[in-house]
Amino acid sequence: LQQGGKANKFVKNNRVHFLMPETLRNVLPIKETVFAVYEGSHLIEGTFKDVIRVYKDDQTIIDKVILNEINNEINDVILDFEIKNNYIYINTEDLNQCDFAFNISLIYDGYKAIYVNMNLPNASQLATLNRQSFKTEFVSASKSTNRDNGLAEYLTYKPQSVSLVKKSNLYADVEFKQIAEKDLEIGELVDVLDVVETTKGTPRLITTEGYYLTANKKNVYPVNKDKQDKYIYSKPDTVAVLKKCKEYINRKFEGEAVNILNSGDNLEIQKIVLSPKGTPRLKTNHGTFITANREFVTEI
Repeated sequence: LQQGGKANKFVKNNRVHFLMPETLRNVLPIKETVFAVYEGSHLIEGTFKDVIRVYKDDQTIIDKVILNEINNEINDVILDFEIKNNYIYINTEDLNQCDFAFNISLIYDGYKAIYVNMNLPNASQLATLNRQSFKTEFVSASKSTNRDNGLAEYLTYKPQSVSLVKKSNLYADVEFKQIAEKDLEIGELVDVLDVVETTKGTPRLITTEGYYLTANKKNVYPVNKDKQDKYIYSKPDTVAVLKKCKEYINRKFEGEAVNILNSGDNLEIQKIVLSPKGTPRLKTNHGTFITANREFVTEI
C-alpha cells in the first residue's frame, strides 16, 4: 500500500490484487475495491463512445462518472453513462462540454471516489511499467490553438481567482522589475482584477490589491468559486465555529490535529488557502488551518 502506483498487482476474477511478498502469500488477498482503466473511443452502432473497463465485484455499484478539472477538483461535470458487463460507455460528444483539462473519476457505493487509470498494473518485479500509475488526463483542444504563438502555457482570460501551485512573487509593476513586500504561499487564493500583457506580450494577472502576478499555468490555476454556498471563499476577519471541528498545522489536514474547536469558539482569519485538491481552508492568525465549510464555520 505504501508503494502506491508502483506496487506490483495483477488481475484475477475481475479484481485487481496486490502481489504479496513471499512471507505473506498465505494470508487473505489484498484487493482494490474498484480499479478502472480508460480504453479509448469506440465506434458502436454508428456512435462514438468512450469506454472505461471496470474491475470490481458484482455487488459494487457505479453511481457517477465525473470529469474533474485538473488542479481544481471541485470544478466538475457529471456525465450520463451506461454500464454493461463491467464496461462503462460515455457519449464522446459529452466530453466536449468541458473547456478545461480534466481527469475522469468514478463514484461508487454512494460516495467513494477513484480516478480512471490509463493502463493496467503488472506483476513483474524485474521490469515494471514506467507509467503504471498515470491517470486518464484530457486537455482542451480549443485552448491549444495558442500554442504556436507561445501563449498556451499562460492564462489569457480573466479568472475570478487563482490559487498558487508553486511559490510565486507579487510585483509592483507589469514587467516584474520590482518585487512587492507582500508574500504568497502555495495554495493561497488570490482574487484577480484583470489580465494585461508586458511589452513583449507575456500575460500577467492584476490582483484586486493592485499587484502583478504570473499567469503561467505551472504556477497558478483558475478558481471559479462556484461553490460559495458550501465554502467560504472571501477572507473574513473572524469566524465563529458552528460545529465541533479540528485545527491542523497544514492545509492538507495531515497528521494529528493541534486543537479541537467547539461551537461558539471565535478565530481571527489571515487568508484563504486551498488544499491540493482545491478545497478551501481558512488560515488563522496563528498559522493553523481549519475548514472553510459553512456547515462548521460562519463569518462574523
